[in-house]
Amino acid sequence: MKIIFSKLIAIPKSFLICWKLFGIKKAFQLPMIVAVGFAVKAKKGQVTIDPKSKILLGFESWKAPSRNSESSLQIDDGFIKFQGVARISSGSCIKVEPGGELIVGNNFESARNVFICVSKNIILGDDVLVGYNSSIRDDDGHGLMSDWVSRKKIPVIIGNNCWIGSHCHLLKGAVLREGDVVATGSIVTSSTKSQANSVIGGTPARVIKNNIFWSK
Repeated sequence: MKIIFSKLIAIPKSFLICWKLFGIKKAFQLPMIVAVGFAVKAKKGQVTIDPKSKILLGFESWKAPSRNSESSLQIDDGFIKFQGVARISSGSCIKVEPGGELIVGNNFESARNVFICVSKNIILGDDVLVGYNSSIRDDDGHGLMSDWVSRKKIPVIIGNNCWIGSHCHLLKGAVLREGDVVATGSIVTSSTKSQANSVIGGTPARVIKNNIFWSK
């Protein structure tokens, strides 16, 4: 009942956001429901959605500890494409910087406090689940003093049906194959050589077990 009430009071705000992003005709279909307290900041960026997409921002199916006061979707002259249903919980922040491109596959779900920062390209496949307090980014954030001018940006690719546990960090160049599971607290880098249907874990992450299968 509480979730239903939260969605109802979010309708006026959601309608205005959909009108701004997708136009008045699409706004009446409410393809994106934005919870009270979840901000959508689109400066010059673009958000596109497939015809059957349904995006929920700021709602969650279960409660995880939340430390973040900011919940936002920020597009600063970047591009986001939703290819189906997406559920992004409160306390999360998705930021697409100028020139960045984020592709979100169907049936994407994140728990609370997930941070995704896109400066070049991040691809999230279908049926991806991200645990709470995890982050995904395709650059260094800041350059090293010896190389500060060239801030490195390498795409991050997450295949279909991947499960990223809580407190995980996927850094620039990270690649997950279809069906991979990332153990809690792991750091996945460009040097992590994953295989399909594997458990990877550690700092930096490595393959722990092969030929596994999981389901939500």
